[in-house]
Amino acid sequence: MTPAGHTARAPLPRCRLRPIRRDEEDARLIFAWRNDPMTRAHSFRGEEKSWSDFWPDYLANYFDAGVPAAQIVMEGEAPVGFVGFERARLAPENAGAVEISINIAPDHRHRGLGRRSLAEAAALLRTAGWREVHALVKPDNAASLRLFAAAGYADRGPARVAVEGVEFPVEVRRFVLPLRAGGRCARAGLSPTTRAAAGAVSLAPYLPEHVTEEVVRWLNDPDVVRYTEARYVAHTAESQRAYVAAANGDPSARLWRIMVAGEGHVGTLRLSSIDRRHGHARVALIVGRKDLWGQGIAQRAIAAACGAAIGELGLRKLLAGIYASNTASLRAFAKAGFVEEARLARQYRDGDELVDGVIMSRFADRAES
Repeated sequence: MTPAGHTARAPLPRCRLRPIRRDEEDARLIFAWRNDPMTRAHSFRGEEKSWSDFWPDYLANYFDAGVPAAQIVMEGEAPVGFVGFERARLAPENAGAVEISINIAPDHRHRGLGRRSLAEAAALLRTAGWREVHALVKPDNAASLRLFAAAGYADRGPARVAVEGVEFPVEVRRFVLPLRAGGRCARAGLSPTTRAAAGAVSLAPYLPEHVTEEVVRWLNDPDVVRYTEARYVAHTAESQRAYVAAANGDPSARLWRIMVAGEGHVGTLRLSSIDRRHGHARVALIVGRKDLWGQGIAQRAIAAACGAAIGELGLRKLLAGIYASNTASLRAFAKAGFVEEARLARQYRDGDELVDGVIMSRFADRAES
């Protein structure tokens, strides 16, 4: 019941986030919202942009695999806003920090969608292993100052930031939301050492020059490649560079390095059999750093790959084929939203045993799964 003399506070509207797609439909939504006069008045670069300039910028800059995919805010089936991410400009590179921006469609402002969207974004980033979210707000943007304060962000005071295309640094107020304290790691009772190792996980391009002797050691380690076909081949730096070059030249594949803040390159993730006509692909990965096993890196890398596959490639479904005896991978894919779709009897040889093959899948719209 509401005490006498008080008005009941309306609950925040329900919304969800979905990754942006590499298509004109999503691009034109974001284009219209960013050209709104009030949005431009509070932007770092307030000029109106033409579609001919925006479309190539959208394709080139809105799909950075080093940060989570940008998101469309959905209320039911209606797109009502946009949440974007980039590398935090005012944080050390290894801080595990990402910078957030938000733009609610003009017709849907002042309804609490901004605060709800920030809560959904924080949950997404926490699951992906980021430690902090930063927001940079112009001092005269009173609505955004109130929004981030209400969403639990700490006001760290004034700062200056360089903005591409702007001659002088821009004055901002810097807001920070810690994600790790009290989060999944603390609730699970993990030690400070474990929490430090469980840094932000991202995907980065994998080129032949990124092959190192450490990578070759992973591929020749029976423990690392136990559940892959790579165990049947002796690997060298030359053979791995040739493999990476071939993967990058294959239009039906994507190859990434798995990166952990403060640790660098810790593994490899590959999308293969990309079928744009039917909208699906297969995903496989290895975490080569055995000292980091058991810390959720595979789960977070898989989640990042889902964002890239759905957002950048416009796929609707990802599949993974896993040895039934590989319980760690089964758990990682399940935590990343995959479900068992099929089981192939006695499909793989694991040592002297024949084990089932488990086919797991995740849909872009999980209601399909």
